[in-house]
Amino acid sequence: MDRLADDPAAMSVPGAFPFPANRMVFHFDITDYAGEVWDFAAHFRYGADEQTLHVVAVTVLPP
Repeated sequence: MDRLADDPAAMSVPGAFPFPANRMVFHFDITDYAGEVWDFAAHFRYGADEQTLHVVAVTVLPP
């Protein structure tokens, strides 16, 4: 999430199916202690000042 905050325009894509189109999506993964990779998507919108990010949801796909 820190990477997203540093440069949201470069780190995200516009929402598209299967995600709602009214938000941006930041994809990232985390490897757990067992070595399994979990894929996440952080859904967010820009604030009125175009610098604030409002996280709407975080979704996960299990390994």
